[in-house]
Amino acid sequence: MAQIFPEFPDSRTSGEQELIDLLCNFLDDTWIIFYEPLIEDIRPDIVLYSQFHGVIIIEVKDWTSKTIKSLAPDYWVINSEMGEKRVPSPLKQVSEYGFKLINLFLNHKELIHSRGNNQGKLIFPVGHLCFFTRLSPDEIERIRITSVMPGKFVLCRQDLNGGYLVEKIVRVITEIFTIAPLSAEVSNKVKLLLYPEYQVQDHSQQNFTQYTLSAFPSLVDEVLFICTELREWLRKNTDQKVAVYYDTDRFLKKRRISEEIKMIFEDMGLLLASCGGFIDLLSLDNEDTLVEDNEWGQVFVIDFKHIQWNRKKEAFLDQLSKKAPEGKFICTYHN
Repeated sequence: MAQIFPEFPDSRTSGEQELIDLLCNFLDDTWIIFYEPLIEDIRPDIVLYSQFHGVIIIEVKDWTSKTIKSLAPDYWVINSEMGEKRVPSPLKQVSEYGFKLINLFLNHKELIHSRGNNQGKLIFPVGHLCFFTRLSPDEIERIRITSVMPGKFVLCRQDLNGGYLVEKIVRVITEIFTIAPLSAEVSNKVKLLLYPEYQVQDHSQQNFTQYTLSAFPSLVDEVLFICTELREWLRKNTDQKVAVYYDTDRFLKKRRISEEIKMIFEDMGLLLASCGGFIDLLSLDNEDTLVEDNEWGQVFVIDFKHIQWNRKKEAFLDQLSKKAPEGKFICTYHN
C-alpha cells in the first residue's frame, strides 16, 4: 500500500477522495502520494513519486458533460454557479504545474545529471495526467476532449480500475524515459521538496551472516544470471528446492516484476513450483513468505539494494542467510 502525505488529506471533492483511496490501495509501497503539495505559489491536486519511475502530476476534474460548454487547446468555457467561466484547459494547467515542479527540482544538483549528453537535465522524468471523474468514455468522445489533448493524458470514470490505472500511470512516465532506481539520497530530497515535513527514516539492512552480492546492468541481466546458475545447479541437485525472492511486486514498464521474472524463467526452460518445478518464486511483501521455515538448497534475492526494508524483512533474511548452505545465499541488484 502506498504512503500518503498528509496522512489524512482533507480532499475538496468526492472525485479526489475516490482517486486517493484507489491509489492508496493499488499502488505498492514503493510509491508516495502527495495531496496538494505547495510548489511555489500553486498546489497540484495529486503528485505521485516512485524511486523506480519518477514523478507524475494528476489534475482532477469533477466536471460533468453539462459543465463543459466549449473547449480549445488552451482555454475551456465551463458552466459554473456564477455563470459561464473561461478557465485554462486541464492539460495546460497540469503542464504548467509540471514546469514549475521541474524548475524547483533543477535548483538541486543531486537531482540533475552532472555530465554527459544530459548534463543539466533531471535524472528522472516528470509526467502528467488529467482525470475526469464523472465522464464516461462515450462522453469523452462526444465532447471531443481528445481533439484538444492527447488521449494518453486522459483518464475517465471507467479508468477507476486499480490494475489498469497503475499501468497507465507507469506507462505515461516511462514513455518520457526510464530510469535506474534512484538512490536514498535522491528520494529523500524529492520527498522533502514535495512535503517539507517528511521525516527521513533509516531502514538500512543488517549485515547478514553470509551472502554473495553481485551487480548487473539491469533486472533482466540479474534474472538471466540466476537462470544460468539454476540450470547448472539443477543438473546435479534434482531433489532440492530453490527459492527466488523479490520484494514488492511493483510495475515495470510493461508488466509486474513477478511477471517479468516468470517470463524469463519460462524462456530459459525453468519451471516454477506451481508448474511442477523445483523453484519457488516468493515475495518479501507476503506475510506468509516471512514465516516460511523451509529448507532451501539455494536462495536468491533479486534487486537487493532496492528492497523497501522493515524489521520483519531484515530479521527474515538474516535468519535465511544463516540457514542456507555456505555460498548458496546469493543477492543480486541492478544499477
